[in-house]
Amino acid sequence: MRAIWLLAALAMGCNKYKQDDFLVDHPVAICTLYDQCAVIDTFEEFQTYDDCVTSLSSAGSGCDGYDRDAAWSCVDGVNQMDCTALDEEAWPSACDNICSG
Repeated sequence: MRAIWLLAALAMGCNKYKQDDFLVDHPVAICTLYDQCAVIDTFEEFQTYDDCVTSLSSAGSGCDGYDRDAAWSCVDGVNQMDCTALDEEAWPSACDNICSG
């Protein structure tokens, strides 16, 4: 339901994607990809999906110069990645542009 609301907001040109939302959505997107590609247990930091989300969520603290459009594109791009892209470490370029400060 949340994704539908965000898509509707973007379609209306009203991107209100808050940094706090990104700090929740980004770890979930990454850990979902890791889980779908069966690689979660290859990390020393975590062995389960929940451990992954907790670990990556605690690593994020926000930034100055937050770019909500880049943040949205980053999470959307991660959500669209497949295991081949993960193997090739082909992360969305928008993920490099979330913080400009």
